[in-house]
Amino acid sequence: MQNAIKVTVNSELLFTSGGWQMSTEAQQTIAKIVPILAPNQQNKIKVNGYTDNVPIGPGLMREGVTSNLVLSQKRADNVMQFMVSRGVKAGLVSAQGFGEKDPVASNDTPEGRAKNRRVELTVAGSGN
Repeated sequence: MQNAIKVTVNSELLFTSGGWQMSTEAQQTIAKIVPILAPNQQNKIKVNGYTDNVPIGPGLMREGVTSNLVLSQKRADNVMQFMVSRGVKAGLVSAQGFGEKDPVASNDTPEGRAKNRRVELTVAGSGN
């Protein structure tokens, strides 16, 4: 995607481990980004969710989260819905979970796993 802007928000700032509901701090972080994106919005925004490679535990399984892919989708959906509630045009934003695909760091360390638990906001440039 040419002429795109990508913002990565570490999921430790957004969600508790294994969770998908945004914390108050997370809402404040995203709320600071929305005014930059929403006014006169003409470009599509993609909200992509990612996880580390730690398997889903029994607690999440009981809540219907059967894989990291499902968890990442719930996180991306939650961020997208919050952004729409703050003024981003619903027709110009989409959410997709990618689970543990495309890690940005090694999953062999706690620090690496923390970097891989993230949400990326991508704003397409004109013509994309």
